[in-house]
Amino acid sequence: MQAVERILAPDSGAAEPKPLAKLLVLLRALDRAGVVHCHFKSNQHLGAALAGDTDLDLLIARRAARTAQALFAMHGMKRFDAGLSTGYPAVEDWLGFDEDSGRLMHLHVHYALPVGELHLKSYVLPLADSVLAARVRDAETGVATSAPGHEMLLLLLRYALKARGRDRLAPRRVFGGGALREYRWLETRVRPAEVCALAERELGAEVAEAMAPLLERTPDLSGLLRLRRALKRALAPYRTWSAPEAALRRLGRELVQRATRRLRRRGVQLPRTFRRTSPIGGTVIAFVGCDGAGKSTVLAEMRRWLGWKLDVYGIYFGSGDGPASALRQPLTVGRPIDTSACVTMPVREAPAGAG
Repeated sequence: MQAVERILAPDSGAAEPKPLAKLLVLLRALDRAGVVHCHFKSNQHLGAALAGDTDLDLLIARRAARTAQALFAMHGMKRFDAGLSTGYPAVEDWLGFDEDSGRLMHLHVHYALPVGELHLKSYVLPLADSVLAARVRDAETGVATSAPGHEMLLLLLRYALKARGRDRLAPRRVFGGGALREYRWLETRVRPAEVCALAERELGAEVAEAMAPLLERTPDLSGLLRLRRALKRALAPYRTWSAPEAALRRLGRELVQRATRRLRRRGVQLPRTFRRTSPIGGTVIAFVGCDGAGKSTVLAEMRRWLGWKLDVYGIYFGSGDGPASALRQPLTVGRPIDTSACVTMPVREAPAGAG
């Protein structure tokens, strides 16, 4: 019973996020096995990532991929395939369950650095080895992270490639919110000259020249677009798709993502996975009990818990006040409430850690 309570209300009263012991054990196992890795972006939120509040973004040396995958499985993590419109080359999703806190853990594992436009990543940055070679250790946890200079460089590259001419209609959206907070956090930890030197060494003088103004003042749309033009020339040899194919792929992904978001906001259940799927198939979880037993409450909590990372599809098998088809609705008028059974089903997906 205590385990169920931890799942339904994980760390609800915690004032400060505490690293999950299971995640720290896994990261130390990677170190012992000689797997070169680091948490490479959003290090400002490393504490939240280690506590299971957000994804843990790991960059792992490509040559150590098989060793890392074996260690993930050994430590109870399960690999999930990205959904219809969210997958990228050389990126994997691994989900796990921390029994002590009841939290899901999400490792967003990169063996390369794909970057690019919104809804698509058309380029693979030739910086992975450099980022791993310059990694540092977090003073509080000992976890390997990217150096501040590399993190600032990656931040500006990512948002420059996402910038579009049509963003002039809403320029505040281009570099605000979390991106701006991350920039402010990093600018106290780097010197502009060092980041420019790093950009010139890795990507050439034109990129460094376009980046310099963005390090002296808050990045704006015109500066990001200038950097984008320089990057497209410097990264041409590292492009994954041609421009026409990239445009078609981006359009298709954007349409799918927009449609699914709107349907979910309207409460429409989609019996089709659009996020992550388990390669070994899904799991059906049934809740059966008498009236007032709390089936609906447990079902709602399970959907909240699993729905953080998985598509969850709820099915009602009762004959009372649950959803009814148009043909059955006349038969339900005046009948007593009987919520005899509810089933929640992560379509094609197994809950991480489930046997």
